[in-house]
Amino acid sequence: MSKPPIRAIFADLDGTLFNHTHLASEYTAKVLNTLHHLHHHPAESGQPKEQHKVYFIVATGRPYEHVQYTLEASHLQADFVIANNGALVYNRAREPIQQHFLPPSVVRQLLRVVQAVEAGLAFNPKEVATNIFKGPKWYTDNRIEGLGRAYPAEFQPEEVAGLADHFPEAELNDVPQLFFRGPNQELLQVEAQLRQTLATDGATDAQVVHCFSYPFLLDVAPANVTKSTAVAEVLAYINDHLCQDGDARVERANVAAFGDGLNDLHMLREAGHPYIVKNGVRALKAALPDAEVLPFTNEEDAVARKIVDLCQLEEYL
Repeated sequence: MSKPPIRAIFADLDGTLFNHTHLASEYTAKVLNTLHHLHHHPAESGQPKEQHKVYFIVATGRPYEHVQYTLEASHLQADFVIANNGALVYNRAREPIQQHFLPPSVVRQLLRVVQAVEAGLAFNPKEVATNIFKGPKWYTDNRIEGLGRAYPAEFQPEEVAGLADHFPEAELNDVPQLFFRGPNQELLQVEAQLRQTLATDGATDAQVVHCFSYPFLLDVAPANVTKSTAVAEVLAYINDHLCQDGDARVERANVAAFGDGLNDLHMLREAGHPYIVKNGVRALKAALPDAEVLPFTNEEDAVARKIVDLCQLEEYL
């Protein structure tokens, strides 16, 4: 029995699609641009008209403004952008199709979480940075080493002393995501305090959802918002607005998804074809035993190689 065709590809960026430069390699860009041309301009490429269009979607924890910067720097085009771990979703015209923001009162509580952890031999608050993305800006209360390293000079955090009380609560209505960065042993205590302060994922009255994207990065998003909810929102948009008469709906079975970190877990579960790059974290591989672990890393164009195979692009490259 043949497998359903791939009609939507979702890919994480850092550690998955991008290499150590936090950009796409020349080969990856070539593959994705070939895919785009074949499926958006089928007549020019000799593709049959009945060929299903394949949508390419990036799904990242990065803020939208910076995602666009990196896509342009990598010469890539995406049909949709999922930013802030699913809180914001934009279409190709750069229009928001979904936006989820943390309640201002919750943002205020989150900004005070690190202060609430008891300092001592096992916890040094000076090693932890609390960060918010607010509109197009990035604010932090502590410019620790490594913060902003993966971002260009044009998009660096603004350090604000007393960040927890800097903004009036009424101005905290456009925060889609907050994250803590620091050593894992410190962040584990921040996570414990977070659970005490707010109802988190799993609770019936959950106010936020959180996960460790990496051991040094603890992400917090609005309740019930993950990359997987954004996948469902993108598929609904495609089916409601882009499918023409006679087109079959794009279902989970038609989705391929690629990731490397625990913030990709729910997205990969949502996909009919889940793939983990070779360099993916062990915890992700353990949590998804049925996902295919690719034989290549992000440095070896793992995602692009698999897309060539899935979409039969060899003859067009």
